[in-house]
Amino acid sequence: MNMHKYATLILAAMLLAAPAWGQSPSGVVINEVFTGNPDWVEIANTSGTTRVLDGWQLQAVFGYTLYPAYVFPSGTSIAPGECLIVLENTGSLVSVINPPPPSAQILNTIFGYGWIGTSTGSLALVDQLGQVQDLLVFGTGPCLLPPSATALSFADPVDRFGNDPALGNVIYRASETDGDDGHDWQQGLNGSETPGQPNPGQDFGLPALHHLELVGGSCPLVFDPQHQSFTVTATIGGLALADGTIRSDPAWDPLIGGTITVTAPILGSASADLGGLISTQAQVDFTDGCGAMARVTGIIAAEGSLEQELIGPLGTWPVNHRALSTRGLVLTQTGGTASPALAAVTAAALGARLYFVIRLDDAGPRLVRVDLGRDPNAPAPGLSSRLAAAGQGALEIGVINASMNAVIFNVFVITPALPLGQGPVAGIDWGPSQWQQVFLPLPSPPFHVNPASPGQYHFSAPQGTVPPGIWLDHVAIQLIGGLPVFSPPTRAFF
Repeated sequence: MNMHKYATLILAAMLLAAPAWGQSPSGVVINEVFTGNPDWVEIANTSGTTRVLDGWQLQAVFGYTLYPAYVFPSGTSIAPGECLIVLENTGSLVSVINPPPPSAQILNTIFGYGWIGTSTGSLALVDQLGQVQDLLVFGTGPCLLPPSATALSFADPVDRFGNDPALGNVIYRASETDGDDGHDWQQGLNGSETPGQPNPGQDFGLPALHHLELVGGSCPLVFDPQHQSFTVTATIGGLALADGTIRSDPAWDPLIGGTITVTAPILGSASADLGGLISTQAQVDFTDGCGAMARVTGIIAAEGSLEQELIGPLGTWPVNHRALSTRGLVLTQTGGTASPALAAVTAAALGARLYFVIRLDDAGPRLVRVDLGRDPNAPAPGLSSRLAAAGQGALEIGVINASMNAVIFNVFVITPALPLGQGPVAGIDWGPSQWQQVFLPLPSPPFHVNPASPGQYHFSAPQGTVPPGIWLDHVAIQLIGGLPVFSPPTRAFF
């Protein structure tokens, strides 16, 4: 890290009227800028097509000083989702910078130093026809635009932000959209550079992963009381995509069949349900079936609230879960050529979007899933229930996410005439000839008071309770202040 040129980078990212990132004809953009010693610029291909960069240029201005244009050599190309690095002079990346993937292209300008500048400047990525594909303006002072850039290059006025000299000397795109006003860019702390790979908040060109599924469904956390740490190692059995599909063939991506290992020294103590757990020196290792690996280190901390899921053969058994979230992880080691899924998981970890979901039951804490991102603005899960036939007229009901001390009623419809979800009340067939309200043998009066915690309820009715050969719909109702709240209806055949 250059300690002599602290960057005071205040930036506004401006693209031409047809901006890149889904709108530019090329989809090739300036993605990250480091004003250290030496300076470097990362170029990313956000399109789905390999782009040939023969004759393209990087034009740089520091204040009122125009530097020679860097011309990409003949034969240079950039694949979809790839990030290449243009490094000033003949130097190499300093050792304290997060290393790029071994496959990353690194090109040298042969000229420099001070190519980019530290306080105010501009950069233009220009194609072989002289068209500005991307334009970045940063800093608080006046500066010239690169020769190929004109006022017509911009869709919006430059938007400059206040300066914070305590920040480091890297600026980067932090999204996959472009608002032409600088809000898509951020300043990074020293050590946060990600040359040759997506930045935090980016997954372009990579599979849209939702979560990782584990072989065997779960793996226990092994605690070392002497060293106050835990370790868990799991084999990745499938990749669940954002569209709901699950990929389980290693031929689709070698991360399937790979492993994930978490080693986390625990700071202080944690409760039995892992509440308050925090590790400031956690290490997470990912490996795929082709020998590629990535190691990230940093903070892992327990989310503040418990989560509940209905599990078991019938899907009616409520069990508490707690998510451990990644915070401030940095890439410390790589090896081999990362597959798209491995790159996506690594990007999620670096972007504080990786969550280890831990199941808490009598078997002890177990890792059951690794989520890639959660919506912090999503509403808390509502009342949910599950009805299941347990054989020979027996049934089971599971209810989760109930409010503390809520009064729970179980309402049933025997032989419903309407499809599930199309009934007039709570989606069930609430008609004079089709419905029958049944309170199975619960304590008298026929309701159940949910305990103060953990907001869940399980009920099992014995064999012979329900006649054979009928359909049964169920909805749970909780009363809060006299107002009913309904769970989504479920249906079972007996």
